[in-house]
Amino acid sequence: MQDRDDHSKHAGTVVSVFETEIVPERLSYYLERLRIVAGHSARESGLERCEVFNDPECPNKIMIVDVFADDLAYQEHLKQDYLRIFQEEVTGCAAGPSTHRVLRLVDRGKNTTAIVPPAI
Repeated sequence: MQDRDDHSKHAGTVVSVFETEIVPERLSYYLERLRIVAGHSARESGLERCEVFNDPECPNKIMIVDVFADDLAYQEHLKQDYLRIFQEEVTGCAAGPSTHRVLRLVDRGKNTTAIVPPAI
């Protein structure tokens, strides 16, 4: 069992943002493989949300946004065999360098609320 200090290292939402541009001729293949890996990811208990976006002006520019419950869930995700297999299968699909950022939710404190603009 983890003690309180160990758990606090993993507390808080983690967002993984991966951006890439896919060679147009490989886009269908890439998206097919991405659907498979997304299906596996959806079964992970620590993955709260997975979204795939593309640029309407350039459909082969892809952004994958995964939201994890905490750092531990994110680290467990990275260890999955299906993720390694996906990376091997899509080698050569990228048209250039990809970017990957990992973001953590800023702690707003116990007595604060999110600021949401009023509906119009």
